[in-house]
This record gives sequence, C-alpha cells and structure tokens, in this order.
Amino acid sequence: MADLRIGIDVGGTNTDAVVLDADGRVIAKAKRPTTPEVTEGLRAALDAVLAELGNGREHVTRVMLGTTHATNAILERRGPRPGGRGTAGRARHHRRAPALRLA
Repeated sequence: MADLRIGIDVGGTNTDAVVLDADGRVIAKAKRPTTPEVTEGLRAALDAVLAELGNGREHVTRVMLGTTHATNAILERRGPRPGGRGTAGRARHHRRAPALRLA
C-alpha cells in the first residue's frame, strides 16, 4: 500500500474525502456536512478516511483540496469584491493557509 493520495472537496452542503491508491482505485471515502467554519467539516471528512486507513495513513504522499464552496460564492457574487490592484508575480502578497496535521 504505497503512494496514497487524499482528495477533499468542500461543497456547499457536504465535504467529501476520498483516498486513492497508485492505480487510482478508491480505497476509503467519507462524506461529512460542510460546517459554517469550513475547516471543521474538512477535518471531520479527513479524520474519517484516515481512520479507515488505519496504519496505512503513513503511505499518504499527497493531499489535494478542491472547493466548490468558494467557486459557488464567486459565481453567485457573494462575499467581498476583489480589489483592483494586480499582484501578479509578487509572492509577498500571498497568505499561507493554516496547516492540517495528518497525525
């Protein structure tokens, strides 16, 4: 059981997590409600697939996050409006997201 990947999708209603093996087969999956504090639902889905993996969690090499929750907010024009300044190529303007630990 080597080279496992976790994919997480935060939707408006549910947060889904899936673990894929090196051949792309699903070996664990979970669906948890998306919470107002998005990281709570994300963490619940992640914890569920990690629990299903047991000791196999040490073989996770990548975690990918997709979020239809944010995409829908943009498409529906909810939330803050983007600023008019361009910051292309200016890494100092990027903010680091809080880390989630797998342990």
